[in-house]
Amino acid sequence: MDPSRLRMLPFGTAVLMLRAARPIVLSMTSWTKRPEAAELQRSRGRLEEVIERASPQAPQSLAG
Repeated sequence: MDPSRLRMLPFGTAVLMLRAARPIVLSMTSWTKRPEAAELQRSRGRLEEVIERASPQAPQSLAG
């Protein structure tokens, strides 16, 4: 598949590429439209809190 064709795929489309197979075009569903979207949002929030607690504090300003 030519790279220019990949760039023209509509939003929500993906291509699965394997070594020994032709590319497979997939239709993706936004996670916010899935039945378990609320649970995914809660899990995301919990993960972001863990990452923020574990990360060193970033400088408030890079200038001066």
